[in-house]
Amino acid sequence: MRALIIFIILLVFSMPSFAQPNINKTDEQGRKTGKWLNYHANGKKRYEGTFREGYEIGTFKFYNGLGILASQLMYSQKGTYADAKMFYNNGVVKAEGRFHNRKKDGVWKFYSRSPNLLKKEESYKDGINDGAWRIYYPHGQLSSEVFWKEGKRDGTWKEFFENGEPSLDANFKNGKLDGEYATYFMGNMIAKEGNYVEGSMDGIWFFYNEKGELTKKERHSKGFLQQKATFANGKLVKLENHGFTTFDDDFTNGE
Repeated sequence: MRALIIFIILLVFSMPSFAQPNINKTDEQGRKTGKWLNYHANGKKRYEGTFREGYEIGTFKFYNGLGILASQLMYSQKGTYADAKMFYNNGVVKAEGRFHNRKKDGVWKFYSRSPNLLKKEESYKDGINDGAWRIYYPHGQLSSEVFWKEGKRDGTWKEFFENGEPSLDANFKNGKLDGEYATYFMGNMIAKEGNYVEGSMDGIWFFYNEKGELTKKERHSKGFLQQKATFANGKLVKLENHGFTTFDDDFTNGE
């Protein structure tokens, strides 16, 4: 019996300690400090990381309900900045960028799952859209590009076919279409062109078919259609008046 008791004592002391680690603590001022762990309702780890004086330091890892790594943040400057990576369930990078005061800041890149290719880029300034936003075709060719300023679209807006030819060319000013506007068929053939003023069609607009033939003209004034002329084979076939009193020769000319 004595030998059995000695064996049990030795076995207990030889086993690793399962004491609760020093985690999820706060300092005298109530600020998080040291290593912290948090769990989902199903018991799977939700996040793990280290705090100092209430702010995050170093690497934090966040997991989904399956216990799979969903994102990883590397904090700096007393938790003010965090370089982030998000992951698909297979571990492939889904997105990467930076947070400033917990808001997206700078260029964020987003990737497809398989194959893992860049599919879009977004630019932010303290959580507000600011800078170039781009979308890419699966083979890497630019699909669209639009610029933002302080949360509003401002600057050029361009879209492209997969072969790199333009499909749209326009401009925004303070969130509204403003200036020359054109769409294209394949082969750099213009489909439609005209002008916008503060978000409204203005002046004479031209419409073409895929052969490059003029099919229609429209006269607009601050978004209101005033006149329309329809053409076939270079000849005028129909005129419509929507409030403009006279038709001038340039408008009825099929060129």
